[in-house]
Amino acid sequence: YQIEPGPAVQTGQIFFLGNFRTRERFMRRQVDLAPNEPFALQEVIDAQRNLRDLNIFDSVQVFPVGLKEKEPVVDLLVKAVEKPPYYFELGGGYKADTGIFGRTKIGDRNFMGTGKDVSLSGEMSEVGYRWDTGISEPRFLGQPIKARAGVYIERSEPFNQDFGTDTEGGNLNFSHDWKANNTI
Repeated sequence: YQIEPGPAVQTGQIFFLGNFRTRERFMRRQVDLAPNEPFALQEVIDAQRNLRDLNIFDSVQVFPVGLKEKEPVVDLLVKAVEKPPYYFELGGGYKADTGIFGRTKIGDRNFMGTGKDVSLSGEMSEVGYRWDTGISEPRFLGQPIKARAGVYIERSEPFNQDFGTDTEGGNLNFSHDWKANNTI
């Protein structure tokens, strides 16, 4: 093989399409590409993966405009399809230790267009209740680490007991997806 270097290619402007709720400034931070820097296809692929990993888009495609035509400056068109931001969950059932129970959760997976997940949930049963609220950050300190902080209040009075327990507290969780099926 004989390899001959071609002309230098620079990254041009970055345009976003389909981000109706998500802030462009937030998306630019996730893409982490800047105009007038050397163009690297691997960085474009990494930027597309960063946006997909946020779990606020149904699909993300990055089109390098001018690459096929061998232009010296390649603009990027980022086309995203947002997921519906609001969600509602409802469930219930029976467990031997709590009896009949019901639970619900409402939330916004793209709070104020910043990719943060804000939620409020509650569970009631024959032996007590629990209310939670929390917020998740998809990329803690710019790293692929998900952080979640929350507070809760709980009342429990198990069957065949004359007293109950009231609990209030908070939590802080960090997680990182290593592979598709492994999480710590």
